[in-house]
Amino acid sequence: MIRFDVVSLATQLSEGSGFWSPLGRTMIGGMMVSTYLPLVFIPVLYVILENHFERARQRRAAAARGT
Repeated sequence: MIRFDVVSLATQLSEGSGFWSPLGRTMIGGMMVSTYLPLVFIPVLYVILENHFERARQRRAAAARGT
């Protein structure tokens, strides 16, 4: 879970956060990417590639049968 002090850095709510704001935004972005990449993107990519390879196998089998 994102710590609230990082959110205050990213939104420039704390004193002197103008210097630290890019770091806070980077940390929040990194946490979001590291959460959603393995949970959403990787499984979707796996399904797309699996369907692609299955269609290729079916085409090769059909070509081998001569139809």
